[in-house]
Amino acid sequence: MPTRVKNLHGIGGKRPPHSDSWLEYWEKEAGQTADECAACPNTATIGSAVKKVEGLDEKLYITPLCDFCKRRTDEFNVYFKLVPVPLE
Repeated sequence: MPTRVKNLHGIGGKRPPHSDSWLEYWEKEAGQTADECAACPNTATIGSAVKKVEGLDEKLYITPLCDFCKRRTDEFNVYFKLVPVPLE
């Protein structure tokens, strides 16, 4: 089932715990390999911060995206598990 999200910016300076990148963090937490973008069939290149569009959920999540989808400014569907950004 897809989840409607929007890209967020601003956690680039924040380091993921016990990982070298947010993409690696997503793989560890999701228990999956991030070979493909969560929104399209392109290759995932980054673990991107997103926010759910629907509902009252204010949490930030990480999902694997390609370079094109990372630059999107519209709302879009993702088809992979969202991993919450850990609270400090």
